[in-house]
Amino acid sequence: MYQLKMKASRAFFSQVDKRFGNMPFCIRALDDEKRTKMGVLECVNHKLVEPFNVLYEKDGELVAQFKFTVLLLSSGPVMITGLPFENNIYVSEHLVDAQVFDEIVSQALVKKTGERKKKKSAITNEKIAGTNSHRSQNEGKAND
Repeated sequence: MYQLKMKASRAFFSQVDKRFGNMPFCIRALDDEKRTKMGVLECVNHKLVEPFNVLYEKDGELVAQFKFTVLLLSSGPVMITGLPFENNIYVSEHLVDAQVFDEIVSQALVKKTGERKKKKSAITNEKIAGTNSHRSQNEGKAND
């Protein structure tokens, strides 16, 4: 890891790491805004934190933001957090293609590889074979 040179940078990064982890934050939420502004620059230059672009709305336009969590299931999307959302009131210029949605939902989250199973079964078979040969040798001695 890169060693930050300025004390303000180390203090800023330590405070952000403890309070926010990987989540977004605002500089105003930190203790000393003046020292924070000095420290944030070195952290951004070394890609320890990533700045978000400031979003602006068009003059005279209304802006609404809705936050919620959705589970994407094969039976359809299910909203599990957030306020009730009446989608017939709001018009969007973006649409989700049902076929593309179905393809995404049907995919496994983690691709399974057959190699691991093959290796594991080969090791298990070797152990079983070794145990059986050991038993047959002991049985032969017992019969003598």
